[in-house]
This record gives sequence, structure tokens and C-alpha cells, in this order.
Amino acid sequence: MLGTVGLELAMGWVKITDTLVPAPGQPFAATILLGLVAVAAVAFGEEASYRGYPIKNFTEGLGTSRWAIVAAVSIPALYFGAAHVTNPGATWLSSTNTVIFGVLFGTAYVMTGELALPIGLHFAWDYIQAFVFGVVGNGSHYGAVLVLAPTGAAGARWTGLPYGVEAGALGTVAMVAGFLLLLAYRRIQLGAVPRVTPFEQVY
Repeated sequence: MLGTVGLELAMGWVKITDTLVPAPGQPFAATILLGLVAVAAVAFGEEASYRGYPIKNFTEGLGTSRWAIVAAVSIPALYFGAAHVTNPGATWLSSTNTVIFGVLFGTAYVMTGELALPIGLHFAWDYIQAFVFGVVGNGSHYGAVLVLAPTGAAGARWTGLPYGVEAGALGTVAMVAGFLLLLAYRRIQLGAVPRVTPFEQVY
């Protein structure tokens, strides 16, 4: 997220319209701290609901072959994307990127056998986007360190604003980068990317 927004600023696709904005009726510090709690609750809840429970149960029924794991990761990701279709300002690209995001989170779960990594990724993405850069996909404004706005049609197309990075072309690039980093992380951990993901770690 930091790299994506840094690129947007460097390319002139976004501008900073305000700084240190509190939520209505709150001091700025409370906004930032309450945001931590709110986003953590969302990250824990959604990762348990869309990754932890369904992926484990799908693999219990389908097995742990390569295609069974692909199905176990992909089906919840489709539901994850569908759950965000009704967000105000959602587009076909935001929904598609959200599905890809679900696959990325699911892959992180499968590769590590734990929900810690997908929860951390989910939390960091949402918190930095909403409370550091002031971008919230459902149209709400909670207060943030910075507030960003697109500078024109090209800016909106690349950045996805006002919806968020998920609705822009850079969102897709970020997902691809996420997969590459995840594979690199796995390679560092094991010394080589395994041919078959060892999801049996979950059990």
C-alpha cells in the first residue's frame, strides 16, 4: 500500500487535500487508536470467515491435491469478492481485484498453515489505506493522517479513487506483486518453492 500510494504521488495521479483529520466528535489520537481496534476486528473476522473455516473444511472434503487446494482457495475468494459488490462506488474492477485479494490471502494461509499472515496482510492493507491515506471503500470517512483525492480521469483510473486501490489498475499490479513477494517469502523459508503446497500443516 505504501509503495502504491508513493507511486501515485510521484506520478501526480493523487494529491493530498488535508492532513491529521479526526473523525467527527473525536480527537485525532482517538480516531487512530479506535481505527486499530475496528480494522483488527474486521481482519480477524473476515479471515476466519472467508479463509480459515471454509478452506480447512473444503480441503477436508476435497483432499489436499493441487486442484483441491486451488478450489478450496478460489471458492471462498469468489464469495469474498461478492460480499464487496454492494459497497458504494464498487466497480467490476474493484470486485475482480477483491477476488484476487481473496486468493492472495487464501494462498498465504495455505502456504503457512496459519491465519497470522493473511490477518496481518488484511489488517495492514485496510488500516493504512483508511487511516493513513483516508481512503475507505464503503464511502465512509473516519479521519486519517492524510486525505487523498485523484487529480483527474487518469488518476481515478489508475488509483481507483474515491473507492480505493482495489478499484484501480494499480490494485491489480499490487496483487501480482503480493503473490511474487509471497512466493519469495516461501522460498526464503523453505529454500525452494514446493511443487505441492504443504497444506497438511493446517492440521
